[in-house]
Amino acid sequence: PIGMALLAPDGRVVQANRAFCYFLGRTEDDLIGTPAVATVHPDDGEAAAASIARLLSGAAQTARAEHRYVCPGGAV
Repeated sequence: PIGMALLAPDGRVVQANRAFCYFLGRTEDDLIGTPAVATVHPDDGEAAAASIARLLSGAAQTARAEHRYVCPGGAV
């Protein structure tokens, strides 16, 4: 029931579980290669990017965040 995605060091989706795909209304194939922040609501994008930056810099080993996402068609 928890949406999760595995990201490459450049922030692109490498793998996404079924729950993540379901609540975004996308398939895993559609998400793979997409920058993770591209699906995040614009108002939450800065926080999402900062979270990824902390991971990449080594300042954090894990990240847990809540964001609004934008589905195809514009639903939030």
